[in-house]
Amino acid sequence: EQNSPSLTAMIKLISIGEAISFVGAGLSHPLKYPTWQELLEQLLNEARRWIDDSQFKPSVKLSDATALAFAQEIYDVVVAKSVLPRYHEFLGNNFKPRQIDGSGTTEVQRLIMSLPFKGWVTTNYDCCLEDALLAAKLRQPHDGNQISDWSVNPVVVQKNGGNAHTISECLLTMHDSTRPSVIHLHGEYRRTEEIILTRTDYEEAYGKPRTCSHCGNTVSNWTLHRKLAWSLLATRRLVFFGFSLTDPYVVQLLESVASDLWRHNEPIHFALTPIEWPVVSLQDAIQQEERFREKYGVQLVFYDKQDSRHSGLEQLILSLHAACGNGPHIQAAGKSFVRGTGSTEATSPSPKEARDLILAANQTFGAGNK
Repeated sequence: EQNSPSLTAMIKLISIGEAISFVGAGLSHPLKYPTWQELLEQLLNEARRWIDDSQFKPSVKLSDATALAFAQEIYDVVVAKSVLPRYHEFLGNNFKPRQIDGSGTTEVQRLIMSLPFKGWVTTNYDCCLEDALLAAKLRQPHDGNQISDWSVNPVVVQKNGGNAHTISECLLTMHDSTRPSVIHLHGEYRRTEEIILTRTDYEEAYGKPRTCSHCGNTVSNWTLHRKLAWSLLATRRLVFFGFSLTDPYVVQLLESVASDLWRHNEPIHFALTPIEWPVVSLQDAIQQEERFREKYGVQLVFYDKQDSRHSGLEQLILSLHAACGNGPHIQAAGKSFVRGTGSTEATSPSPKEARDLILAANQTFGAGNK
């Protein structure tokens, strides 16, 4: 019951084609890409080898709250020891394309990229979403013909703001489904100099607050990253996938712009987040939901984690597809709904079938059932 209104509102937003998909590292983890914590632990081990000091460790213990400082201390030592090229090589190698079971994308990624989103933004360094978007579009009709000459461009936001014109063009052409692109806010594996990982990276990218020498007020530099994040969060409605509620990188991003943007307790965006019963109580879930809504303007939509593969997320996204009458092959409620296959038998779900699927999703993912 607690989850049902949020889920219904999110389905409505996605179905009208005005939402932006904002994707985090959680969706790439099944392909064995590291989480932020795994990445920093691996980076520390590699840095010890590069500087030939097995005892080196940052002064802070790695946690959600210290991740940026932890990464900064490693980076500073790497620079001091003149092994920065190895740092960049490490990041590039960790996020270059890889395959699991013969595919460089997951079914969840392909399903999300074939939902009717207006655009796609990510903090990930890999390019799985580009591959997933291309795969999804190849399975859908375009002007009555199968797409054969498509490409999907990764758009990397540069730290120095040098490609502001490219970002502007990308935003202006989001309505054009023939020119798809994925905006990488925090860099990409082929452009490791643009990767945002450390505290200084964040402060420079999003404008470190400073005291104005004229008025004494605290002000922030309006960098390209800050302008882009602000414009997306202020003028669009986002749906977050693949983020944990304590992810230091997305929390830092939200905190960089949230205070400027929305009224207290007014949800603007949605975030799909796992919940593990009975480890998390209903009361804890409600408190998390209230905190994100009040502080960041983000309405949480819970799904049952079920297992380490987050199977509950895939089931929820299948329901989103069915409710939107969109996407590739969809199996639900014992029926097959197919679009863009040329089959005369396969159809999108009827309004009644879509309502039944939403109801099923509410029953499966509603917090009131636990």
